[in-house]
Amino acid sequence: GYAIKTALEREDAATLSQKIDFPQVRDSIRTPVMRRLDGRIDQMVKDFGPAFGITREQVRMERITEIVNGALDEVVAPDRVGAIYKQGGDFVGAVQQAVLQRVDRMGGIMELFDIPPQDENSDGESAGGGLDLSNGIGGLLRNKQARSILNQVTKQLGQSGGISARDLFAPKRDAGDVSRSGGDETFGVGNIKHFGFLGPLAMEAGIARDADAELPDLTARLTFQDFDWKVTHLTPRIP
Repeated sequence: GYAIKTALEREDAATLSQKIDFPQVRDSIRTPVMRRLDGRIDQMVKDFGPAFGITREQVRMERITEIVNGALDEVVAPDRVGAIYKQGGDFVGAVQQAVLQRVDRMGGIMELFDIPPQDENSDGESAGGGLDLSNGIGGLLRNKQARSILNQVTKQLGQSGGISARDLFAPKRDAGDVSRSGGDETFGVGNIKHFGFLGPLAMEAGIARDADAELPDLTARLTFQDFDWKVTHLTPRIP
């Protein structure tokens, strides 16, 4: 633990690569992130689906998986974690920002849904030319240009503009929340919510920022491999 902390402070990517199994850590983080996004998408479809003419079956999960994998590859990497740590340690925020940037580069939140054109020739255009408005917003979204414009509008308006990429994440915590990143928190035995061995070559600890919390914010696993103890799993509890 001390070696990792020192390496983070020095942004020592070589030491971090030795003490942390980054591929395994990314795998362990991927599951709760995907579970959380899946739940948020369900809520988005429930809130906005009727108005936009989209259903849960139209969600392109392969695109969401690609976005999450890319974000984790970028953020949970030996040459990135040191800088994030020195800037306050907001790794959740860094992952969210990486996800949002990828959604933006892809073309916007509506590109996460499979919205086919009315037929192979129209691409959402009406028989007389122009955009098809006969089916309301649902019909309008069948035109790629219209989707692009809508994505730009919702991006400019933020949450008040309706469905946007930021709906993929829960609202930010209040500034006074004890779960904030950075700051001058001190940690003691009370912050350790559970600890135990998972056999002779693995141990696990659950840690909370608030010593009075009942559940850990993060569960970490260390495994003895390649003749050394390494961090192999980090499982955040995402609200």
